[in-house]
Amino acid sequence: MGFTDFLKNLKKTRVQSSEQDMPSHWIKCPKCNALMYYKEVFSKNHVCLKCHYHFRMGAQDRLEFLCDPQSFIEFDQDLRPVDPLNFVDKESYKQRVKKYQAKTGRPSAVISGQGAINGIGMQIVIFDFAFMGGSLGSVEGEKIVRAIQRAVSNSQALLIVSASRGG
Repeated sequence: MGFTDFLKNLKKTRVQSSEQDMPSHWIKCPKCNALMYYKEVFSKNHVCLKCHYHFRMGAQDRLEFLCDPQSFIEFDQDLRPVDPLNFVDKESYKQRVKKYQAKTGRPSAVISGQGAINGIGMQIVIFDFAFMGGSLGSVEGEKIVRAIQRAVSNSQALLIVSASRGG
């Protein structure tokens, strides 16, 4: 079985189990302006049914898509960004971080923890683009290092899903 087949099979089981949790509303494609029911777009992996535009998938959606139901345990939630240099460009780094923490409800741009995919336990790191474009700061780096250490210590696989604007 190839990777594409793996994802198709994974998607079938995830869509059936999470349909009741989906919002019931319409969304508009930013590319072709087609109006579609959210459940239809979700069932097609967040891809427009008309023009094949790929909608942005949030970190939580990625977790729910990839992980077996109720298998993900988040680690390192207590880590918080600091600003020892008092960095300022258009606004201070501290203010920018506070703004994105309020916007996303997350302390940083990375979710890390342990989960299972098709019953196989692994360490998982997922970047959240909604948090400062998935920027890699000291907290994000620390979460990645800790996930690597847990994977090595537990002889587990490590999956890192990068969603970043780069730069």
